Amino acid sequence: MSGQGIAILDASHSLFGFSDPNKDVHSDVNKLVLKPIPQFQEIVANAVRDAQASGSLALSKVATIEVGVICDAVGVKALTRVIHFRVLESIKS
Repeated sequence: MSGQGIAILDASHSLFGFSDPNKDVHSDVNKLVLKPIPQFQEIVANAVRDAQASGSLALSKVATIEVGVICDAVGVKALTRVIHFRVLESIKS
């Protein structure tokens, strides 16, 4: 995966600029729409900061975005497990 960028995203957000489906869709359909992950931006920012502090993630190889993070293959290894477990903790509370 040399030279490739990988995105870790909250899938409830569209990358294609669609309007918020919860505003214009019938309530029965709303039950099928993915809901945003609570505090996802904060979870990602903390995971990136911790990985950079530990030396497992290079600052120049990662970019946080509003709905997640873009990184290289090394970054994915450093971030996926941490983000996954922190998301699980946030939705269990």
